[in-house]
Amino acid sequence: MDLGNLLPFFIAFLFLVGLAAVIGGVVYFILRLRAGERVTVSLRFLLSAYLYLASVVGLMVLVHGAALLLNAGLSIPLGRDFSYSAQPIFRPMGTLETRESREGKLLTGQPTIEEQRAQRARMLERSYREGILNGAINAFFGGLVWGVHLFARRRLEAGTETQQDILRKPYLIVLLLIFGIGSVITLPSGTFEAIRYYVIEPVEEFEFRNPPGPKLATSVIFTPVWVLYLLATLREVKKMG
Repeated sequence: MDLGNLLPFFIAFLFLVGLAAVIGGVVYFILRLRAGERVTVSLRFLLSAYLYLASVVGLMVLVHGAALLLNAGLSIPLGRDFSYSAQPIFRPMGTLETRESREGKLLTGQPTIEEQRAQRARMLERSYREGILNGAINAFFGGLVWGVHLFARRRLEAGTETQQDILRKPYLIVLLLIFGIGSVITLPSGTFEAIRYYVIEPVEEFEFRNPPGPKLATSVIFTPVWVLYLLATLREVKKMG
């Protein structure tokens, strides 16, 4: 899991959770109807459910943007190669002693190593600027959506502890699963990739390698959020006795 497929993972997970919730709700209503009980769903409850779902989506976008920004930040002291990938440099097979080769051009028309390095540096710099822009946009709009819906949800649930308990518990479990799974996947792999990048394998510009920055940035963002919601879930368990 890296920054490129982070949001698709979130979307797929939320889709599965939503599908399971719909199926569970339908089964629950059918059982209530068969038992002869009256089934009513208030508009207030549906609005609260929407606010919880929108809060999750907004938080996911916010976290994605924060990971993109951190990945860009890591490339400042550690180098652009640490956070972004670019086309490797191809070694020339050799040149003939002609006027064209003496000027640094291959007879095949291929660029020299210096030209490839300059082009690769431009690609990495462009990826860095795009990462900052993409991260800032995602963080801003994700934080805006999350903050607005969180505020509206708390205003709506003021004084309705029963309704809050019904939706808050699945909300905490969903976020705990998302960030727990993400942390377990990215923390060891991101740490390993970062160590291997400098210790086991030397930096090589003539071969393609996946940069360790995206996984490391994702794990650094995911892990504290995971711990935060883990503590919130434990507090809910203690309240239940």
